[in-house]
Amino acid sequence: MIHVKNSKHRRRNSHWVNHFDHAINDLMGGSLADIVNKGLVQTQPAVNIIKSDNAYTLEIAVPGLNKSDIDINIKEDSLIISSIVHEAKEGDKKESDKKEDIVYSKREFNYGSFKRTFTLPENIDHEGIKANFKNGLLFITLPKKEKVDTSRTIKIS
Repeated sequence: MIHVKNSKHRRRNSHWVNHFDHAINDLMGGSLADIVNKGLVQTQPAVNIIKSDNAYTLEIAVPGLNKSDIDINIKEDSLIISSIVHEAKEGDKKESDKKEDIVYSKREFNYGSFKRTFTLPENIDHEGIKANFKNGLLFITLPKKEKVDTSRTIKIS
């Protein structure tokens, strides 16, 4: 474990955090991060919804994922965004830019599987929906249908 060597106060807090982590490990069979990774605590990506005159835009934070990890589907009036990520474990290897592979002795980053479902309003143009991925953010643009003027005058015959 890496300890902070700045002040006695921080060292004391680090000591209690270490005891807390050990207590969780003893009670639950893993650290707090392990419990989150096992799905006992559900994690969902954060979403911002931006409304404009002609579209809605969903901004979804998916750091650590690639666009190939994410599926976007429309089923009836629902937009379904999901990702199935194969959990990396301690001891797993990761290819690096260097000649040798990286072997993790501890893994706490968690970009686990998720599924988010959004009910689409009636005024969304399903055919015009577009998605972009940049810097760990997924942007889904949901264009609104143009309002069709259905008012008319009916002649009496």
